[in-house]
Amino acid sequence: MKQFLVENDFLFGLSEDSWLHSTVMEVLRLNQVGAIKVYVSSASPMEVFLVLASRGFELEAVAKALKLMRLKLEEYEANRYCATSLKSLQFAAELRMRYPKLTFFDSIHTSLALTMGYPLLTSEEVLRRIVASEGGVARDVNEVL
Repeated sequence: MKQFLVENDFLFGLSEDSWLHSTVMEVLRLNQVGAIKVYVSSASPMEVFLVLASRGFELEAVAKALKLMRLKLEEYEANRYCATSLKSLQFAAELRMRYPKLTFFDSIHTSLALTMGYPLLTSEEVLRRIVASEGGVARDVNEVL
């Protein structure tokens, strides 16, 4: 069974307003029937929280959005998280030194994919290139279908 690590674009794709929504829902369906196994980067919920709060959303709206994301992942049996560790955070810091344009959270997602050996499923081309240049596997979220 193929296993994938997903990051915050996947969580935002749970929204019906997202351009990724139909693809994310198909990935979740594949997860639910056992064709693939999806793991969420443990940094993703923190990133979602910070993005929403920094865009001026009230905490009540942030909490509601996080709850809806959690419930949707649970509904599709995709509420598995890939935890950070000192090793993965050390590697994230090293990745940021090598790739100065790599953001804090993206460095963690990338590090987790590489240290855990899970292909990174992302819409972000820059992350796919960095993972590949580090010897890992990354796929466009649209390619998993």
